[in-house]
Amino acid sequence: MKYFTKSGDMIQYYKHSSRWNGLKSAILEVKPRMRWIIGNGKKVDLWRDNWLGSSIQDILHLSPSQLRVARPKLVH
Repeated sequence: MKYFTKSGDMIQYYKHSSRWNGLKSAILEVKPRMRWIIGNGKKVDLWRDNWLGSSIQDILHLSPSQLRVARPKLVH
């Protein structure tokens, strides 16, 4: 998205735009109240979903091959 960096952080400014100001204000208000709805868990990806601001895979700098090794070790 043009309002966010590649790492998912909101950019600090955008060309003078009332849309950007409104969007930024709404995001700052909504983000602290956001929660995950897991449901039955079938579509949850522990390693790739953004749980902590980034995915666990990105935080730990896991390559796809390392992720394949780590995945089977996860106990359900």
